[in-house]
Order: sequence, then C-alpha cells, then structure tokens
Amino acid sequence: MNERDTIRDLVRQHLQPGITPEQSLILAVAEHGGQPLDAWSFDDAAVLLRAETLLREDVSLTDALATAREERATFADARNARETGEK
Repeated sequence: MNERDTIRDLVRQHLQPGITPEQSLILAVAEHGGQPLDAWSFDDAAVLLRAETLLREDVSLTDALATAREERATFADARNARETGEK
C-alpha cells in the first residue's frame, strides 16, 4: 500500500458525524505523520479548527497543521505564564 492509499484509508476512518471532510483529512495527515489529533479533546480540537481555517485560506495542508500547532503551543505557554504569575 502506498502513502496515498494509507492516507485515504485514514481519512475514511476519521469521517464521522461532526467531522468535516477537511477535518478528516487533517486528522489523517496528523496521524500518518506520527502526531495524531483527538477531535474531541479541547486542545486538539483548537488545532484542528485552526488548521481547517488555514487550509480554506489556501495554505498547504502541512503548513496549516504546523502553524496551528505552533499557535496553540504559544497560546498554552502564555496561559501557563499567566496562571503561574510569570512574565
């Protein structure tokens, strides 16, 4: 099975109620890349929705996913600093 077939199978596995085809593709690529997302986890859902938005703005899939992960990590770092009183 080649990479395209593998991703196609993963996309089919992720298609379910509440998941758009674009989100299913993002979930499949993330899983295939070794960093799966859980669409029902708050942090991962934020990454998924941001990546979908970027994808619809014609950002490449891999760039959209990387950017969404980076933005989420930056937000999490800022939140943690706020909660611990760091600047």
